[in-house]
Amino acid sequence: MSLDESGSERSHIADEERFPLDDIRRDRSVDITKEHTILNEARSEQSDELGDLQSERSNKVDEELFPLDDIRPDQSAELTKGHMIRDESKSKCSDKVGEEYMQLKVAPPDIDLTPVDKEAFTPTICQQRQTAISKMSYRQAIDQWQPESFEQLIDFIKSLSVNKNEIDKAWIIFYWISQNIRYDTKAYFDNNIGSQASTNVFLSRKAVCEGYSTLYADLCTRTGLQCRKVSGYAKGYSFNPRQPSFEKTNHAWNILSLNNGHSYFIESTWGSGYLDASTNQYRAKLVPHYFFCRPEHMIYGHFPVDSQWQLLEHPLTMKQYLMLPLTHEQFFELNLNIVLPVYTHNIALETGQSYGEVLIATPINDVELSGSLRDKSNTKIEGGDFVYFDRDQNLWRCRFAPQKAGNHTILIFGRKQNDVNKSTSSCTVEFIFDIDDLSATPISYPITWSHFFDYHLDIVKPVNTRYIDWPSDKNFPYCEILVRSPDDVHLSATMADSITGKKIENGTLVNFNSQESLWQCLFAPSASSASYKLTLFAQHVNANQSHCVAHFHLQQVHTSMLR
Repeated sequence: MSLDESGSERSHIADEERFPLDDIRRDRSVDITKEHTILNEARSEQSDELGDLQSERSNKVDEELFPLDDIRPDQSAELTKGHMIRDESKSKCSDKVGEEYMQLKVAPPDIDLTPVDKEAFTPTICQQRQTAISKMSYRQAIDQWQPESFEQLIDFIKSLSVNKNEIDKAWIIFYWISQNIRYDTKAYFDNNIGSQASTNVFLSRKAVCEGYSTLYADLCTRTGLQCRKVSGYAKGYSFNPRQPSFEKTNHAWNILSLNNGHSYFIESTWGSGYLDASTNQYRAKLVPHYFFCRPEHMIYGHFPVDSQWQLLEHPLTMKQYLMLPLTHEQFFELNLNIVLPVYTHNIALETGQSYGEVLIATPINDVELSGSLRDKSNTKIEGGDFVYFDRDQNLWRCRFAPQKAGNHTILIFGRKQNDVNKSTSSCTVEFIFDIDDLSATPISYPITWSHFFDYHLDIVKPVNTRYIDWPSDKNFPYCEILVRSPDDVHLSATMADSITGKKIENGTLVNFNSQESLWQCLFAPSASSASYKLTLFAQHVNANQSHCVAHFHLQQVHTSMLR
């Protein structure tokens, strides 16, 4: 698709004063230490008797990345911190959404994300893109550049790209910008955005999205590439998923046209870094996903003023765009596919149940998902998420159980199981889970790890709760968890004080009830306490190593039962 150089381009150029933090993405890499540290605690308790327990879905999310609209938002702080800034604007907006938002509750029909150019991403183009991104010699050369003028920078680019293809040249420009231009957060927060002309951006080394996109387009033009700037509406830092519309455009990005007649999205702002929401500081980070981003991916977070620049066969309406779930680059990098709900960010309670469900298919076997349910104040709902792989259906079931009516947000994290850093996951997608009436009895889920499903375990008692009841009959001063397992799996358990973390010696007894064909895990505290942590472990009969599989809570122990 060739680029129309008509006057419509200039009329749609992003006005730098109209692009606050909506042209930077916020990093949502979340540290869920509070949510899942019990895995590590349980590990240390069992280290002597169970050996080196591997990190089983610790769900410490270091990089839950999501855009600041014009800069991307931070997901590297704790999840609670990572949402605070957006939640402030979210709460202000959600209270006045009213009937306009209610009209969005039904997913618009006929959403089709087929690209208008089905030949744009051929194997050859994809290989050239990946080769350019992976070529360390480009990065090493560019990192040595110290251009004293804008003209000298252009000369450097021309020199390095001699006899190189257009994709290599486009990447050289993208990489230089990512390493040398920082998002001007001070100008944004002070509401004092200066000129975003390329020469000014080069000299100051700072910009908002207008400056990033202008600089990228100008460098392309000066080095023989055809590139245009596109303005529109981005789901970034200040975006509220419940908003019925945008007041004005808030972002700018680029479309690059190659001599082969195909066009590609370039998002140098979001590809260069993110905002650390815990400090409001910009963090540079190269994100290649935004170099030659596919149209069917780009549309989830970018809606151009001119619909032709969606590069889709059937352009979406604003209503359809707002209905799409809020995705992050990891969603596409892991090649996730939302089976249900389709093309909507709204989750509803299952019929007659007190939980909602998201179904996600993964094309590769080494992807692992986890989840988090947040209330209106961004507080995690303990026991509110249960994410597991359904082997029969070959998809992930992500269940979320609110404890009361109200507005909730669902976060789904993902990572590859073979990642070197196994303790981190990234936010992939977010949904709205708003409950007007919770008529069914609320439920909760115990914390489980991937090995729970690997061992094919089934919790018989308790059902639909993470809490263990202390019996009222003093003749039976213990509580129990009943688990069914395959014949070659053995269980063990520990109990610890929730406050001090101190292990309760001789407080557990685990037996196999052959008559009932299940494991009976008994827990009897020796002293009064407000709360205890009950952790189950499993191992194969001939194995040397056990794994954490589940975690429950025992609360409000009655002193009379301990006498």
